[in-house]
Amino acid sequence: LHDEGGRYYGINQSSGNVVIGNRRLLANGNGVILGKSGGGKSSAMKIEMAQNAADGEDDIILIDPMNEYKEFIEKLGGQYINLDAGTENHINPMAMPPVSEIPNPAAFRAEKQQFLMALYDQILGQEMMKPEYRGIIDLAVNDVYCPIFESRKDSEPTLVDFLAALEKIDIPQAQKMALDFRVFVTGNLNIFAHKPTVGMGSRIIAFGIRDIGEDLRSIAMLVMLEAINTRIRHNARAGISTWLYIDEFHVLAAQPYSAAYLNRIWKEVR
Repeated sequence: LHDEGGRYYGINQSSGNVVIGNRRLLANGNGVILGKSGGGKSSAMKIEMAQNAADGEDDIILIDPMNEYKEFIEKLGGQYINLDAGTENHINPMAMPPVSEIPNPAAFRAEKQQFLMALYDQILGQEMMKPEYRGIIDLAVNDVYCPIFESRKDSEPTLVDFLAALEKIDIPQAQKMALDFRVFVTGNLNIFAHKPTVGMGSRIIAFGIRDIGEDLRSIAMLVMLEAINTRIRHNARAGISTWLYIDEFHVLAAQPYSAAYLNRIWKEVR
C-alpha cells in the first residue's frame, strides 16, 4: 500500500514493505488503534499526528484523559488546555464565530439551545427536566443571540449573559433554573463562565481532563465537546479538515453524555 499523499503506518509483516495509507481516499476515514497495554498505541497515534502537523494544512484536536501529551503537543507548536477547577484556562461554550460566517442563525441558536438543555440535564442529575424548562431555555437563548444577529455586530456572549437572560424571565421556573445555574456562573465552579483566556485559534489543540474534579467532570466534558463540535463545524464550512484524536477512548465511552456525542460524531463526521 503506497497511497499518494499518505501517512506512514508501519511495516507490512508479510512483505516487509513500508505501509503508506491516505485516509482521505476512504469512504469513511475514521479509525481505531487497537493493541495490548504497552504495545505502542499512543506512539502510533503520535506518529500520525506529527505527520499531520508537519503537513501544515489540517487542524488537529486531541482529548487527553491522562494528561500525557502536554510536552508532545507543545513541541508541535500546539496549545495544551488543562481543565480543572483551579485552572486559568477558560473556554467559553457560548462563543460564536463572526456573524458573517454563520449562514443559518436559527440553526446556530438551536445548537446552543440543545447544548444548554444537555448542560441543565447534567446540573439536575437524577431530577427530570420538566417540559417548560426547554421553553425557558429557548427564550433565554434567543434573548442572548437574536440582538447580535439583528445588529450584525460580532460579540462574545458568555454564560453570564445567559444567566442574566434567565433572571429577566419573571416566572418561578425560570428563577429556579437561574439558581441552579448560578454556581456554574458566579460560584466556585465558574471556569466556563468567563471570556476565554485560551482561544481555539491554534491549529493544534489538546484538552487535558485528568484533573477535573467529580463536581465538575460532567459539565467540563460537555463544554469541551461543545467547543470541539463548534470547531469542527466551523472548519467544515471553511473547507478545513479536522483530525480528532481521543486517547484512552474508554474513559469517554464510559460516560453516557460523552458516549452519545462520540456515537453521533462517528456517524456524522466524514
